Amino acid sequence: MLESSQDEELSILTKYIQKGWPENKNNIPDIVDSYHKLRGELSVDQKLVFFNDRLIIPTFLRLDFIKQLHEGHLGMRKMKQLARRLYYWPQMDNDIDEFVRKCFTCQTYHNNNIKERLSPHDIPRWSFGKLGFDIMDFRSKSYLVFYDFHQ
Repeated sequence: MLESSQDEELSILTKYIQKGWPENKNNIPDIVDSYHKLRGELSVDQKLVFFNDRLIIPTFLRLDFIKQLHEGHLGMRKMKQLARRLYYWPQMDNDIDEFVRKCFTCQTYHNNNIKERLSPHDIPRWSFGKLGFDIMDFRSKSYLVFYDFHQ
């Protein structure tokens, strides 16, 4: 991870966390203004900036983090849940929303994961008497999975 000092936003933030925030809120640059209300929960550890226990991602790496979180096309809700556990930056939810809305794959298949009702079936008497198949995605690869209802 590149250190926070390479990012203007986090450099200013680090300075304020370590040396104190300006007395007058009007003296706070716009780039870090959104952090002012969180100032009591911000910390610096080994040149990395944290909001509580969540790493604040430098501006220049945010898109890379969103792409990595989005690899499995989990959808907005699951992506946000995962991101909120580990990371923080202002407008993170909006950035994720915008990225997913622009994802062709997600928009194409968004409503295709509607769950169908389970229907009972007879268990065949012998192997290969009834086969099923499904498509599974794992680590950005698709697999066709066959299974035998006998077993």
